[in-house]
Amino acid sequence: MTVPKTIEKYAREYVKTESQKAYQKVVDWLNKYTDADGVDIGEISIVSKPTGDKQFEDGEYCEQWSVGYEGDSFEGYYYHKMRENDSYLKYTYFC
Repeated sequence: MTVPKTIEKYAREYVKTESQKAYQKVVDWLNKYTDADGVDIGEISIVSKPTGDKQFEDGEYCEQWSVGYEGDSFEGYYYHKMRENDSYLKYTYFC
C-alpha cells in the first residue's frame, strides 16, 4: 500500500523533530490500514531504497528474521512506497 500524503507528512515531521504526536499518527495508520495490526512497531524512518523481499505489486518490501530460542518470534523492517521522491517509509517491527 502506498503511503498517503498526510501520513507521509507526519512521517517526515517525526524524522525531523521526533514528535510523538506525528509518530502516533503514522503508527495509527499502519495499524488501521496495513498488516501491521498486532505487531509492535519500533523506529520509523524514510529511506531511498528498501531491503528484503518484494511483498506485493504496490511497492512493499520486508526483511525479516526469527529471534529467540523457539524461533517463533520475528522482527525486521517493513517498507511502504511513498508518493513523493521515490522514497519509502521504513519501520522496525517485532512479533
